Parts: sequence; structure tokens; C-alpha cells
Amino acid sequence: MIAASVPSGGYDPMPKGLVFYAPGNGGYSDRRLDEKRYLISVHTGAVTPFQRIKDIALARASERTLELKNKFFKLGPERLKLECLGSRVGTGTNIASGRPTYELEIELAGNKPGHNLIDAEKTFQKLRPKFDVQPSTQEKVKAMGFYRHRCMKQGTN
Repeated sequence: MIAASVPSGGYDPMPKGLVFYAPGNGGYSDRRLDEKRYLISVHTGAVTPFQRIKDIALARASERTLELKNKFFKLGPERLKLECLGSRVGTGTNIASGRPTYELEIELAGNKPGHNLIDAEKTFQKLRPKFDVQPSTQEKVKAMGFYRHRCMKQGTN
């Protein structure tokens, strides 16, 4: 979906998809859990910095909240899952890295501000410019090391 104009509320949804959120091999999805709760999932490649993955999920949570005509949401549980990638070398396994999936649960909270509620429009507008800048090579190498270390701790799948 590409927004042709800015709605009267000022929210201008960015085009959804890989190009804007997670360049490389990845993307996002969301699933309705019940009337007010949604699960946002971000799937990326091994070179996407973890903070960027979290920002992608929060931006999508904000975007989804606004699409559903709410202004605020609450954060619920979050999870990081890794598909550990490796190859057999002799009798051992060489872990190359891990392909992360970050899941964030949110609960829609209506249109009145309150304690521990996140303002969807302000959050989206704050995060949106971050996706115009690609992670540096140093950030990508650091991300690969982070996921590799986590995979080594849990073993390969």
C-alpha cells in the first residue's frame, strides 16, 4: 500500500515492505490475537542490527495502531527467535550466524492518553527517518557477531 496523500489526522503511512523496513532478506507481518491484541513479527537477515529490528517492530506497531483508528497502544511481551545457520565440519558444527525473528505483542488502547501508553503517531514519526539510512558495515558485522554468539549459546537447530 502506498499512501497518495496525507489524511487529515496528519498520519502519512509509509509504503510497506522490504525496501523501507528491512533491506536484504526479511520483512514483517502482523497477526490479530484477539479484539485488541496483535503480534508484530520482524524477520531479517543476519546483518540487521538488533536495535533496528526492534525499531522496525515498534514502527509497524505504531502504523498498525493508526490503521485501526487508535492513537495509543501498550507494549506486551517480546521475543527474539534465532534460526541458527551453520555447517558440519568433521564431527563438529561451525555456526556461521543466526537469522533473527523478533516478535512484539501490542494491545490497542484507544484514543485517550494514559499511563504506560505509547503515542502511535509520535512514535512512528520519530522512527520513520531511521529507515532512510542503511546500517554501516561495522554495525552489520557487530550484528552478525551478536546473533552468532546467541546461537552458539543455544546450539544449532
